[in-house]
Amino acid sequence: MIKPVKTGIGVFLFVLLFFGIFSCKEDEPTTPKAPVDAVAKFIGVWHVTDSTANQKYDVTIERHKLYPQTKVYLYNFSNLSGRIDGEVIGNTLLIQDAVTGTPGYTIDEGTGTWISDSCIDFIYTLNDGVVTKVHQAVFLK
Repeated sequence: MIKPVKTGIGVFLFVLLFFGIFSCKEDEPTTPKAPVDAVAKFIGVWHVTDSTANQKYDVTIERHKLYPQTKVYLYNFSNLSGRIDGEVIGNTLLIQDAVTGTPGYTIDEGTGTWISDSCIDFIYTLNDGVVTKVHQAVFLK
C-alpha cells in the first residue's frame, strides 16, 4: 500500500518538472529602446527673472559642438556677455567654474533643475571679483 503512494508522487513530480521545463515559450527578442536625449529639453531661448539681481533678460541654450549628448552652451547667462558651458545630467543642468565674457565675472557653480517643458529653476553663485553672491532665477519659455 505504501509503494503506490510513493509512485504516484514520483509520477506527479516528473510531470510537474516536465511541464516546467518544456512548457515555457522561448523569449521573443526585444528591440532596445533609444536613449533619452536629456539635453533636448534645455535647448532654446529662455526668458529669465533673476530675483536676486532684480533683472529680466534672455538666455539662449544651444547644444555643445563637441559634446552634444551631455553638454550645452549658455549665452548671456546672468545677463553677462559671452558664452559659458554647462553639463546636463538627467533633469539637471550644472555649471562649474565658468568664466563669462564680462571681465572679472565668473559663475563659481550653478544648478538648473528642469521643472517642465517651460520652466527651469536655477540657483547659482556669481563672483564679480569682489563679492560672491548666490542668485536664484527662473527660466521660462
